[in-house]
Amino acid sequence: TDGLILEEVHVVPDKVEVVGGSLMLDRIQTIYTGKISLESITQSGRLTVGLLLHPSSLKLENSSGNHIDIIYKVNKRLRQTF
Repeated sequence: TDGLILEEVHVVPDKVEVVGGSLMLDRIQTIYTGKISLESITQSGRLTVGLLLHPSSLKLENSSGNHIDIIYKVNKRLRQTF
């Protein structure tokens, strides 16, 4: 990843519906993904990653499971000597 710059990121789907108790749903501010290793990224592409719902009693209301796709675009970092 040295010499690369992340230019664009899109998440598919861009929204998810979470099902659970109203008290738990009221407390959600962020949904995290599993870890993504940046070391293996050498070109633009697409990754499928899991969503980490806390507490585990929360569930997603969709048929794709607890996963999302991340579509990303990288380019070489420009360098110039002065």
